[in-house]
Amino acid sequence: MEGKQAKALVSVAEGRMEFEGSEDFVEKQLTIFADLIKQSLQRAPTAKKPPGGKDDTKAENDSGKTIDLSGYENVFAEADGKIQILKNLPGSSTAEKMANAARLLALGNALVGKQTTTFQEIRDLCKAHGCLDGANFSSTIKGAKSDFVLGGGPRSQTLSLTKPGRTTAEKLAAELNK
Repeated sequence: MEGKQAKALVSVAEGRMEFEGSEDFVEKQLTIFADLIKQSLQRAPTAKKPPGGKDDTKAENDSGKTIDLSGYENVFAEADGKIQILKNLPGSSTAEKMANAARLLALGNALVGKQTTTFQEIRDLCKAHGCLDGANFSSTIKGAKSDFVLGGGPRSQTLSLTKPGRTTAEKLAAELNK
């Protein structure tokens, strides 16, 4: 007879640490990583700057270092902790626009210190830009293997940019920033 299944997820601003398995396994992992989790939680920013006191082109990452989006002020804006893309998504097909949305959003997130981007964030962006093809979304994103490192589980998939993916995203952003 198998033990009960358990799952633990620690985000600390999407640095993410996820354990899933038997209760014993999850408990052991939490014990092993307890010090790291505590340190991360202590370093996490606790309060945002008041309205009017914050520059939309700058944000703080988990270590408190200010990351500057001003190099792409015509492309990215940050509001309520989320990156928005100000320009129309480039691409001649819906699939190309969805893949470019993923590249650009992952770049914007990386610029503010968030190294992973959820599929849900990308879906929301595609929907806002009128290019979401729900039936083909996952296969389109997964098809750009050289640009993304995929992670997470079936209902919480994430991605981050590979070096070639970041180069492609930076070229797209530079072109849109003109």
